[in-house]
Amino acid sequence: MDKEKIFSKLNSKDYNKELEKILDKKEFSEDVKNLLLSMLYKIETGYKDYITVKRIVENKRSYIEQIIDTIDKKAKQINIVEQNSQKALDIKETNTHFLVDKLDGIINLIHPNEKIMLYTIYKLDDKQVYLHEKYNLIRVALSELLNAGENMNNIEVLRDFNGWSWNTDVTEIPEVTTNIIYQNLIYLLGIDFVKQWLHTDEVKDYINELEERLKSIYKEENAKHLLQLIYIIAILICTQKNYKEKERLIQEKLDLQEELIRLENKAELLTQISENKKEAFSKIGQIDAILNDRQLLEKEYIARNDKLPEYKKIFSLSHLTEILTKERKKVLEKVEEQNKLLDPTYYVKTKRYCTRTVRFAKRYTIRRDTTKSKRV
Repeated sequence: MDKEKIFSKLNSKDYNKELEKILDKKEFSEDVKNLLLSMLYKIETGYKDYITVKRIVENKRSYIEQIIDTIDKKAKQINIVEQNSQKALDIKETNTHFLVDKLDGIINLIHPNEKIMLYTIYKLDDKQVYLHEKYNLIRVALSELLNAGENMNNIEVLRDFNGWSWNTDVTEIPEVTTNIIYQNLIYLLGIDFVKQWLHTDEVKDYINELEERLKSIYKEENAKHLLQLIYIIAILICTQKNYKEKERLIQEKLDLQEELIRLENKAELLTQISENKKEAFSKIGQIDAILNDRQLLEKEYIARNDKLPEYKKIFSLSHLTEILTKERKKVLEKVEEQNKLLDPTYYVKTKRYCTRTVRFAKRYTIRRDTTKSKRV
């Protein structure tokens, strides 16, 4: 017996008893508790064969411990909803058999089974994937795709494997396209990399690391083409479901186009920068005058408080001094940003970024729908 197997036996756990202890503290119905225990039993029974067939999977220990930890810390209520109730009608409108309130830790289920239960538990644990500001266009879409893809991947052991054969039924996969992209990512990058990206709190440019990894394997042109397709598909999937994100991306595209036009007209840009700096220095001069003259400071204190509601009143001259100092700092930061555009290197870099981003934004054909009223 090799060292890994010996270590595994020495550190084996009775996850069933561990879950039972947690459930004793929860005010779930007996039906819910039995379903959770049945779910865990099926996972433990099938995981060995699942690893043999799928190969690229998370290790059993971390997989099961994450499920138990989520039930313990995040599942406040799990309810089986009566079929003809108003809550059931609300759920059916979403074209699913469940509703998950991540904020309050509440799961509501119609006709529950082990697969649906497992999926909703993972929904409670969805993360906002960190992306740098420069990836603003794909920030929400990619986060949603990775979360949905991981959730679908995590229930494979119950959904696709019955203990005798591996049988993928596409009708049971909520979002087939998302699932395909996620499966490709874990095969291209390894499941550890994707899991770390999804669950880490580390501030790191994972997109850059992703691009570098793919370039080293598939060469730059192929890697860029592959990633562009993934980003565009992620945006299209996201905006079909998320109307607010669709509106945000439309506005983002328009803002970028305006900024590019501004950058391309150099003569007008220089005039605008000059005017903005004059205005900024004038504002700084006014703030400095007030900060250096107590009478002006007192007048400013009275004038501002006259306009402010009671709960926003400035409570002292020192408080006003702090506010003015912060305002001065913000104006100076804007001046520094304007000065950067006068640096040829920074100007070219900014223009190149805007050009590339606008070109990418045009590739997904999202337009504002003027025939429908905005959804809340």
